[in-house]
Amino acid sequence: VVGGANLIVAGVVDDVAVGTAEVVAHAADAGRLGLDPARFVLLGTTGAVGALEEEVAAVLTPHPRVLAATLGPFPWPTSWREVLPTALVKARFGEFSLRPTAGRSVAQEPGWAEANMGTATVPVLGEVRCHRAVLGPLTAALEELEAAGLAGLLRPGDYGGCFSPRLIAAGSSVSRHAWGLAVDVNVSTNPFGAAARQDPRLVEVMERHGFAFGGRWPVPDGMHFEYRET
Repeated sequence: VVGGANLIVAGVVDDVAVGTAEVVAHAADAGRLGLDPARFVLLGTTGAVGALEEEVAAVLTPHPRVLAATLGPFPWPTSWREVLPTALVKARFGEFSLRPTAGRSVAQEPGWAEANMGTATVPVLGEVRCHRAVLGPLTAALEELEAAGLAGLLRPGDYGGCFSPRLIAAGSSVSRHAWGLAVDVNVSTNPFGAAARQDPRLVEVMERHGFAFGGRWPVPDGMHFEYRET
């Protein structure tokens, strides 16, 4: 694994048991794997919730990519957990070998993209290049928006693309864009890590056609709609 560490696989369990994670390891092993396990902090109070919220907000002001939410139920209950685990992505949409190139870019095995990607002219956005399985649902969603008079919710000149062989971050896991499964729209007003500013009507249509919305994730990616099937 990363860093030359050796791990013993103790067992294979159902996705539901581990929240669809690909691998679950002890926190003590995280450093050897190059992982930072500090993703969430839960705070409890016996006093007024409002007072705690004010204190937390003051601490987080210099850190705009760290989010706070008052818990009743878990604050991100659906969309981020609906993203397919990588094993299912490979099973449903294909698997490829790759090698890192410059920065976040990767080079896929010859012929994979040609066999799996398609180019189409779709409503509102114009020409897109995505996985062939995505083109139908994406077209249907955009046709619905257009028919409802909601085409203005998308800015064609602010489209960030679909198929793009790359990592999520340098040295990180492979982006769903490498499978051509995600579209980035209205990118200039929905930067990664900031609160999403997409119109709820756009989100509703896209989700109904099988796309998970990155704006609902704990670290939001408001431009990102990722196909997971209906």
